[in-house]
Amino acid sequence: MSADQISKIEVFKSPQANLPAGGIGGTVILHTKKPLERENHSGYLKAEANYNDAYDKTSPQLSGLYNWINEEGSFGTSLNLSYQEVNTQRDGNEAIGGWYGYYRNDKPNQISNSLDNNNVYNTSSDSYEKPGAYWGIPNSARFFREKKRLNGTIAFQYQPTDELNFNLDYTYNYNDNDNESHAMLMRNYYLARWAYSTGEANSAPGYDVDRIQDLLLRAEANVNDITAVNSQGVRYGGPINNLLAMEFQDRDGSDASNDQLNFTVDYQFDDVFVKFQVGRSTSESYVSDFGTEFNLNFQEGVDTGLADVGVYYDYDADANTPGWGVTGGAENWLANPTSEMYLNGFFKREQFRENNENYFQGDVTWSLDNDFYITSIESGFKIRKKSSKNSRYLANSKRAEGQRIIAGELASGTISGVRDGVGTFPQAFFDVDKNLRDDIWQNDHLVVDNLDNCASALAADGTGYRGCRTGFQQEQAQFYDQGSDINEAYIMANIGGGKWRGNIGVRFVDTERSSLNYQSVGVDELGNTIWQPVSTQPDTQDVLPSINLSYNLTDELVIRTVASKVIDHPSLAQLRDGYDISGTYDDQDAVQEEDSQRVGVVGNPDLASYQANQFELGLEWYFTDSSLVGITAFYKDLKNIIRSQTSIRDLTGAGLYTNDGQLAEGEYAITSNYNVGEQQINGYEVQLQHDFGNGFGVQGNYTFINVPDEEFTSQDFTPITETDENGDVIVTGFETDTPYIENVRSEGNSKHTGNAQVYFENESFSARLSYNYRSQYFVGPNSQSDLVVDDRQSIDMKMTYQITENIMSTLSITNLLDEAQEYYFIRKQIEVPEGGIPQGQEAYYTQRKEKVAGNNYTTGRNFYVGLNWNF
Repeated sequence: MSADQISKIEVFKSPQANLPAGGIGGTVILHTKKPLERENHSGYLKAEANYNDAYDKTSPQLSGLYNWINEEGSFGTSLNLSYQEVNTQRDGNEAIGGWYGYYRNDKPNQISNSLDNNNVYNTSSDSYEKPGAYWGIPNSARFFREKKRLNGTIAFQYQPTDELNFNLDYTYNYNDNDNESHAMLMRNYYLARWAYSTGEANSAPGYDVDRIQDLLLRAEANVNDITAVNSQGVRYGGPINNLLAMEFQDRDGSDASNDQLNFTVDYQFDDVFVKFQVGRSTSESYVSDFGTEFNLNFQEGVDTGLADVGVYYDYDADANTPGWGVTGGAENWLANPTSEMYLNGFFKREQFRENNENYFQGDVTWSLDNDFYITSIESGFKIRKKSSKNSRYLANSKRAEGQRIIAGELASGTISGVRDGVGTFPQAFFDVDKNLRDDIWQNDHLVVDNLDNCASALAADGTGYRGCRTGFQQEQAQFYDQGSDINEAYIMANIGGGKWRGNIGVRFVDTERSSLNYQSVGVDELGNTIWQPVSTQPDTQDVLPSINLSYNLTDELVIRTVASKVIDHPSLAQLRDGYDISGTYDDQDAVQEEDSQRVGVVGNPDLASYQANQFELGLEWYFTDSSLVGITAFYKDLKNIIRSQTSIRDLTGAGLYTNDGQLAEGEYAITSNYNVGEQQINGYEVQLQHDFGNGFGVQGNYTFINVPDEEFTSQDFTPITETDENGDVIVTGFETDTPYIENVRSEGNSKHTGNAQVYFENESFSARLSYNYRSQYFVGPNSQSDLVVDDRQSIDMKMTYQITENIMSTLSITNLLDEAQEYYFIRKQIEVPEGGIPQGQEAYYTQRKEKVAGNNYTTGRNFYVGLNWNF
C-alpha cells in the first residue's frame, strides 16, 4: 500500500476485546483516506529518485492521486497509482553449515594431548576426532534484486445522510521480483580433516590449531592432494571435485501480485452505531529458479590448470575474523577461468503459491448514560476463511560422464564487490553468460534428450543418470493445501467518568484447520516413488479476557494498568502435516548406519496456539501540551511455546510407512513440533517526547527486556541394538531416561532496544535525525552452537523544504553509517568427562573461545531525492 494513502496509524501495544486475536506483541491498524475526507479536484504528484551505493544504481519512484466529489458532497471517488523500482544488493561472507566437529553422540569429542600434539580419539568410541572448530563451508556471496512494483487503489464513498455511510475500495499490487545470487564457496571440512590426518604431530604444511581456544588457525594444501577422510582418520579416494564450487542462481520472470476488496457500511441511529464489513484478499506468487553449479575439473591425462592451485583457511583469533582463498597460480582464474572448473549440473525449478482470505465482520456500539461509569457496550463477530496452497516443479539436466563443459565456455564478466574488511575472502569471481547457459539447456548434445525417456532413466538408476534433461516434474514432498476457518466474537464495556477510563471485555476464538500433503511410502518396481495423501482437520478454542484502565492522579499525571490473555496462531510451516521415516534398511536393502535407523520427522497439525497472560503498569506525565514522559513495566507469562524436539514414539497401528516402503511398527525416535515450552518475560520501557517551542524537539524511547531461557520438558534416550547373522548392528528399540526440564535460549528477543530522534521544523523547512539501536539476539541453534545477531545501530536522516505553497522537495538517507549485520556463534564450554581425563591424555579443551564469527552482510546506504506537487 502506498504511504500516501494512509491517513493515520493506530498502534495498540495492549490488547482489547474488540481487536482481532493473533498478536502477542501488539496490533497495528492502518486507516486509509476516504474520498469525502479530501477536497474536490484535489490530489498530488510525486517523483522521487532512489540511489543505493552498494548496487550503484539510481531507480525512479512515481505516484499520483486524483480525487473527485459531486456537487452535493455525498459521493466521491479517488484514484491512486504508484510505480516504484528498488535496486538492492547484499554482499556477505557466510559460514554455511556452521561449525563442525564439536560432539559425537552428544558427548564431548575434543580431547587433545597438548604435550606432543599426537592425534587423539574421543572417549565414547574408537572413532577419529574431527579437528577442532572451523567454518564448515565458508562462502563469498552476493545477492541483488531489481524489484519493480505497481500499485493502484480506487475508492468510492457514498454518504446520503449524516447517519449512513458506504465505502468500497479496491487495491491491486504487482511486484516483478527478478533477483540473482552468486556464491563462491569452499568445503573447508575436507581440507581441515585431511590436514589433521596427514601424519604425526599434525605435520601438514601450514597446519596450525589452537588447542586451548579450540580454533583451527591455519590449514592449506594443493587441491590435487586433498582426499576424503573417514571416521577412523583414514584418507581414501582421489581429489575432491566439489572442494571448490561456484553456484549461480537467477530468478528472472519471478513475480507476485495481491489484491484486496473491501465494502463497509456504517449506520448511526440514536445511541446505537452499527458497522458491517465484508471483503477478500488474494495473493499469488511465481518463482522461477535457474541454478548452475561448477566444480573443480579433475580429469586423468588432461591438463586442467590445477597443478599449482592450492586452498587455505585461516582464523585470526585476536581480530575474531575468518578467511579463505586460493594460492599458487590460481588468483586470476577465479575471475577468468579456462579449464579449472566444469559445469557439474544445472536445474530449473518453478514454484506456485496462492493465498486467499474472505471475511465478514459486524460490530455494534451502544452508548449509555448511567451512574455506573459504563459509557458504552461494544459487541461483534468476525468470520475468516483462509487458505494457502503451494506447488513446486523441478527439471534437471546433466551431461554424460566424460562429457564436460569447462567454465571458460560459459564465463562472462566478473562478480565483484563482495564485502571486505571482515576477513580474507575471494573478492571477485566469474559470472555466467545466461545466453550460453540457456543454449546448453535447450540444445546441448545430450545422450538422452527425450524427456519421457530421460525421466525413466533417472527413475531406474538410483545413482543418478547423466546425459539427459527432464521435463518439469512435480515435487510431491513440497505440495501442501492448508486452510483455516477462524470464528471470533466479543463483548466489551467501555468505562469513563470522573478520573477513570478504559475497557473490560472478552473475546472468543474458534479455529478449525485442514491440511493436505503427500508423503512417500516407498518405491515401486521401477524405482518410482509412491506417494499417498495425508489429510488432517484439527481445531482449537480460546477464551481471551482483557482489562485496560487509566486513572488521572492529577491533570498531568496518569496511571495505567492492563491485564489480558492473548494468543498467536502457529505458522503454516509448523502446522504442516506429513512425515519422513527411516527404517532399519535403505531402499537398496542395505543396513543403515546406527544413528540413521528408526528415526524420522513427523508433522503436527494439532498444535495449539501460543498463549500469554500479560500484565502492565504504567505512569505517564504530560508536562506540556505536546510533551510526555512515561514509564511502563510489563510481564508476560507465555505458555504452549512450540519447540522442535525428538521423543520416542510407538508407531504400531499408526499406518505410517518408512521411506523404503515398510510399515512402521515399534519404537522410533521421532522429531516433531510440540507445545512444550513456557517462559516468563518481564521488563520496562521509557518514552520521552518534548517540543521546546522554537521548532526544535526530541523524541525517544528505550525498552529493557529480561528474557530468561525457555523451559521445556525433554528426555534422553539410547538405542537398543542386536547383531544379525551378517554381523550388522540392528536397532530394535530405545531406552528412555527420566524426563527433565531443559533450558534453551529465547529466539528473537533483544535485551536492549531504543531509538532517539531530534528534529527542527517551521513553516518551510523540517529536518529529522534518527538513531536506532538493538542489542544482540538469538537466532537459533546451529551445528552444536548458538547463532546470534550482534548488536546493531543505524542512523537515518530526512529533510523537507517547501519551495512554494504547493511544491515540496524531500531528501532522506537510510543506514547512513552503512552498518553491517553481523552474526556470531556462541559456543558451549566442554567439560571434563565423568571419571576424569583418560590416561595418556594430559590436556583437555577447557578455555574454548566462546564467541566466534559467523555470517556478515552489508546492504549499503539508500538516498532518496524527490519533489511533491499538491493541488
